[in-house]
Amino acid sequence: MRRVLPWLLLLGGWTAVVADPLPVLSPASRVRAERVQRWRSALDAAESARTADRPAEAKAIYRELLAEADADAPPPPAMLLARAVDGLADVERVAGSLAEAATLYERALPLWRRVLGPDQPRVATTLQNLAMVRLELGDTAQAAAALREALAIWDGWSDAPAAEVGAARALLDRIEARTVSE
Repeated sequence: MRRVLPWLLLLGGWTAVVADPLPVLSPASRVRAERVQRWRSALDAAESARTADRPAEAKAIYRELLAEADADAPPPPAMLLARAVDGLADVERVAGSLAEAATLYERALPLWRRVLGPDQPRVATTLQNLAMVRLELGDTAQAAAALREALAIWDGWSDAPAAEVGAARALLDRIEARTVSE
């Protein structure tokens, strides 16, 4: 069974009603679609709270989503889960909970790789964030390895963010200089 929904379409000053046939969703598909929409809305709210300097609110939203993901089967789409894990890692890093942030970045990396592919800028950004946390925790070897991997990814992109790439190169140079002098 299909239902027809009218859509208004404005073309060159003319208004036309176009019929667009949409499949009727099964109850299971409807529940999944509603869940995805709820996750997207919650992630947007958490990211807005982060940018508005309301980290406690963002953290609560991310934690609620991750608790739901850990408890429910099937899990939410990997892209949404990656956004939630990575967002919470950012909040924890800024709050100074470095061990928690490192754990979350390490959880986000395979999700980003699965969803986007291994050589994507989002993967490089998460690697750079992980490197900064690892360095703060005193693990220079893992920090340097993560930075090298991030730089290798960015080297394959002509439109890589110059500020992030420059910061990663400078940080890696400092780590390597300190390692050589020790």
